Amino acid sequence: MAVGRPHKGPRWMTRALFWCLWTCSLMVETTRGETREPLDPCLDAWPEQLRPNLLLERLKLHPMANTRTPPPSKDGLLTLDWRKEQDRNKAQEMHRLEIPFVLQHVPDVDAGVERWKDNDYLVKRMKHRKHSVTVAHTGRFMYFSEDKARKSKTYDKPTQKMEMTLEEFLEQPLPDQAKDTHYYFLAGKADHDWIAEEMPTFRNLNKETKAALGLGRQPLPSHMHSPTSAKAFRQVIQEETETGSIGLGYLGTDAAGVPLNAGLLLNSVNNSRATHELTGFSAGDRYINMRIGQKGVIAEGHFDVSRNFIIMMRGARRYFLMHPCECLNTYIELADKEDPEYRHWKVRPDLPDFNVESAPLLRNVQNLDVTIKAGDILYVPSYWIHYLASLTDHNIQLNIRSGIAVEGFEYVEQASGSLGVQRRMQLERQYYLKRQRKTWEVASLLFFCIFVVAELCRRRKHLMGLFPRTPKGSKGLL
Repeated sequence: MAVGRPHKGPRWMTRALFWCLWTCSLMVETTRGETREPLDPCLDAWPEQLRPNLLLERLKLHPMANTRTPPPSKDGLLTLDWRKEQDRNKAQEMHRLEIPFVLQHVPDVDAGVERWKDNDYLVKRMKHRKHSVTVAHTGRFMYFSEDKARKSKTYDKPTQKMEMTLEEFLEQPLPDQAKDTHYYFLAGKADHDWIAEEMPTFRNLNKETKAALGLGRQPLPSHMHSPTSAKAFRQVIQEETETGSIGLGYLGTDAAGVPLNAGLLLNSVNNSRATHELTGFSAGDRYINMRIGQKGVIAEGHFDVSRNFIIMMRGARRYFLMHPCECLNTYIELADKEDPEYRHWKVRPDLPDFNVESAPLLRNVQNLDVTIKAGDILYVPSYWIHYLASLTDHNIQLNIRSGIAVEGFEYVEQASGSLGVQRRMQLERQYYLKRQRKTWEVASLLFFCIFVVAELCRRRKHLMGLFPRTPKGSKGLL
C-alpha cells in the first residue's frame, strides 16, 4: 500500500545538481583574474634527486632554538665518502649540477679536526691577534651591511661589533638561555695563510698554474645575453666581491707536483669550467673564513652569491637549505639594495609568536634539513638560501668560497626590485584565492549533505512505508 503521495521521480537529485552548478559558478567568479603562473614557483625547480620537506613542518617537529640533534630528515641529500672513487665521481657530478651534498673522510680535514680539538694549539697559531667578534643580546644573529646601516637614519643595529683575541673569546661566559648574550668569533684574511697550510686540499692555485690549465674568461651563457639579465648579474656579483675575479683551487698534487683535481676559474661574467678531469672544488682568490659560534647562535636565512664549502672542524651545526626559487616564498629582501639586510629574509618563522598569515607563502617553502659534525664538508651552491643554528659550544667551521654560478640567478632576478614585490603580491593573492576556493568546496559539500538530509526528511512518510516501525515491546528481527 502506498504511503503519502506517489513518488514522481528523483526531484531531489535535480535540486542537488542545481546546487552544485550554482556553487561552481561562485567558485569561478572567486578565481576570476587568477594568473596562469603556478601558485608555487618551485614546483619543477627542485632537483629530482632531492626530496625536500616543508619548512614549517620541520620547525614544528624540531624548532631551531632546540640545540639537541634533530631527527634525521629523509630528503635525499647525499653523504659521500671521499675515500671511494665512486663517491668522488658522484661529488663531481653533484657539483657540476649545482646540487648540495655532504662530503666526509677527506684526509686533510680529518687530520685538522684532531689538531683543532686543542684550544692552546689554535691560540698559538693565531698569535694573539685581535679579531672581529659579533655580540647579540639574544641568540639571533642578523648580518647587515655596516655602510648601509650608517647611511640609514632609522635602522636599529641588531648586533654590535668588538675585537677580541681567541683567548678572550674562549673566556666569555657561555649562554644558558636564548635571552643571554651570545658571542660569534670571525677570523679572516690575517689568518688565511696558516689555515690554508692546515687545509692543503683547498689551497689556491697561482696565476701560472691557472694559465697552464688553460682557464680564462668566457662569455655569459646564451640565456644571460639580454642586457637586463647581464647587468643585473654583474650588479649582484659586485655586491658580493670587491674584485672582478674569483679564483681557482685544487685538491692536492701527485708525486710530480701536478694538480690532481683543479677547480674552476670564474669571474663576474664567467661560468666556464676546466676541460680537464676536474672535480670543480676550489678555494678561490678570496681568503678562508674561520667562524666560531657559541651554542644557541642562530643565523637568519639568507643567500650568498658565491659557491661555499663549509667545513666543520669542531662541534655541530644544523643547516636548512632552500633552493633559489624560494626567494619569493621566503620574503628575502631584494627590493631595496640600500637596505642593510639585503639578501636576508624578513620573517622569523621559528618564533613562538610568528603568525603565518603575515607571510602566507612560507606554507609552500620546502627545505633540506642537515646536521653537519666535525669532519663533514657541506657544499652550498650559489644563491641557495641557508638558515643555521649552532648545536654545541665553541663549534668551528671554515667557509671556503669557490666561484660564482649562473644557475639559480634567474630566481634572484625574478624576486628583485619592484617587479619582485609585485610577483610576491600576486602569489599571495593566488594563495588567498586558492584558500577561498577550498572554503567554497567544503561549504558546498556541507550544504549538499544538509540538502540531502532535508530532502530525505521531507520524504519520511515514503521511507516509513519502506521501513515500518517495530511494534512496541517486540524484539525486532530477533
